[in-house]
Parts: sequence; C-alpha cells; structure tokens
Amino acid sequence: YTLTVVVDESDGRSVEVRRRNGAASPQAGALLGSLPFDTDTPSGVRLRVVMRGPQIDFYAATAQGDWVEILTGADARLLSTSVARGFVGVTIGPYAHAVRD
Repeated sequence: YTLTVVVDESDGRSVEVRRRNGAASPQAGALLGSLPFDTDTPSGVRLRVVMRGPQIDFYAATAQGDWVEILTGADARLLSTSVARGFVGVTIGPYAHAVRD
C-alpha cells in the first residue's frame, strides 16, 4: 500500500491510497481510495495509518482539520510473513518521487 499526497497542476491536490500487487499491477499501483482537497487549503497535510490486526485503515487531515477516512478495513495480512511466505520488506515512512512523461 502507498499513502500519497498528489499535487497535479491540472487536477489539484489529493491524498491517495494505492496498492501494487506484483508486476501485473500498474506501476503506480491500483487506486483504492482518494481524498481531494481544495488547492486553497493552507499547506500541510497529516497522514495516519492505523493497524487493526489483519486490517489497515488510512486517514488524512489538513493541518488544522479533523481526520477523514480514505480507506478502512483494507487487508493487512499481505504485510505478514505468514501470508507472503517470507520477508516482505514492509516499510512505513515518507517517500517522494516525480512522475515523468
């Protein structure tokens, strides 16, 4: 899963949850949830990931706003070694990249 803040000149800003499941998935991952926010919103977006046993929830909020659900109840079992059958390399943290044409 990726929880991404997207800034697109044509579409504005949004926070997206995507999942990539192997080479057959789109490179950016399949879009599972999205939360657009006003481009006039003051800078600053907070991101939250909550693990609930075999489920994972994703939320976002503006700097001073309340938490808003993007995706809840997603299957988190794929992050475990028992399902993945080995090392899964799970990393949670910030990551930035630019999409180039």
